[in-house]
Amino acid sequence: MTFKITFETVDALMDEWEESEDGEEPPAKATLSPEQLAELKNEMDLLKEFHNLAKAIIKTPRGKYC
Repeated sequence: MTFKITFETVDALMDEWEESEDGEEPPAKATLSPEQLAELKNEMDLLKEFHNLAKAIIKTPRGKYC
C-alpha cells in the first residue's frame, strides 16, 4: 500500500474537517513560516527514503528477509 501525500491532499482533508457535522468549530488553519515549510519538506524527503528502503525488503519463500 502506498500513500501519496500532496498539498492538495492536505487541503482536501482540511476542507473535510471544516465541513464536520458534529457542530464543533473547525480547527484554526495554521500558518507555517518558510523555515517550518523547509523543515517539513526535509522530513517528507526523509520519510520517502525510509519508504523506499522498506519497499526494498523482500521476504523469501522460506520466510527469510533479503
